[in-house]
Amino acid sequence: MKIKKILLSLLAVSLVFVLSVQCVFAETYFDNGVYKFMRVGTDQIKLCDYHGADKDLVVPETIFGDTVVSIDFMAFANCENSSVIESITLPDTITSLDRFVFMGMTNLKSINIPASCTSIGSGLLQGCTSLTDVKLDADITVIPSQLFYQCTSLKSFDVPETVTEIQNHAFAECPSLERVYIPASVETIGKYAFKNTTDVVIYGHKDTLAERFAVLNGLEFVDVDNSYQIGDVNKDGVISIADATDIQRYCVLLIDFDETQIALADFNGDGRVDVSDATQIQRHIVNL
Repeated sequence: MKIKKILLSLLAVSLVFVLSVQCVFAETYFDNGVYKFMRVGTDQIKLCDYHGADKDLVVPETIFGDTVVSIDFMAFANCENSSVIESITLPDTITSLDRFVFMGMTNLKSINIPASCTSIGSGLLQGCTSLTDVKLDADITVIPSQLFYQCTSLKSFDVPETVTEIQNHAFAECPSLERVYIPASVETIGKYAFKNTTDVVIYGHKDTLAERFAVLNGLEFVDVDNSYQIGDVNKDGVISIADATDIQRYCVLLIDFDETQIALADFNGDGRVDVSDATQIQRHIVNL
């Protein structure tokens, strides 16, 4: 009888312990009718699902007064109306995006990831087959694996100047990809980073890993310091309104330019980059 009481006491203690652990690790979700979310810190929110049906989605900075700082694993990939969304603009409050957040959104054409974001998970945009316009101002050091895997419509991308590593399959299976700019900051490129992306031209600086990688993998290499026209700020091979717009955004501190872009942006040759350069580019385009 005494042994039985001891066993029952131990069982009771075990149950209390298990329930306590479950309470500690339980995740409480909230829903405002548009987003399912959870609180991850004081006045901070992680988005977990989306119930809306906006074609051009602008993710809010706050929900119920709390700041949206991150987006959870496959949050939009799993949402019921993922096929409706064509563009996504993320707020400047976002600091991290988990793995496969936007995977398989086949009608997504454009996305803007702000400079506030310092962490991007693998497969973030995998299988976004309509994606053509990516504004990646994120302050990241790694282009993660499968970032653009099977993004079959993507034609051009500039790796941010903060990046030091490009992981395997980051640009794999992208048959339409024509150009990728790789800055001198990149020290590591995965062997299969461009697997089955055979027509891409690597743009970069001479005597850097970008050039060595291109040569080793039989890809065409273009030295950016000797290839772009003055005014071609976004390095897409043409001088257009997009270049004037980027200069305006640079002047109001919305985006940063690398050293090459600063030189290309000085369209009027006065030694500085300002709105007058954007105006001159617009006039140049009209005169054409």
